[in-house]
Amino acid sequence: MKKASSYPSVSSFILDAANSFDDTKGAKKIKVVIEATKKIKEFEELMRLFANNVHSIAMYCNRCTLLGIDDTEPLTEAAKYTQVSEELRDAVYAFTTKFEKLVATMLC
Repeated sequence: MKKASSYPSVSSFILDAANSFDDTKGAKKIKVVIEATKKIKEFEELMRLFANNVHSIAMYCNRCTLLGIDDTEPLTEAAKYTQVSEELRDAVYAFTTKFEKLVATMLC
């Protein structure tokens, strides 16, 4: 009511607000969030595949141990995956931090 006090009526205030409403900023914000969500889902799929590979190596090592086979090659591969996983973790943290700042900026 306070905002409508400078208008002849409340309905004229509402009509003016509806006519001057600009939704382009909101649409841009939604597009950014949708695109970021797609990228995050792609990343989650890659991480799932990565985890499956590490799990397969662990299963192989366990089978070798149970059968008394001394095979160090999978352990070398596992060490490579460990390094890659640390790099991915750092990349995810950096992305998440930037994304949170971007969303916070857009919502203000």
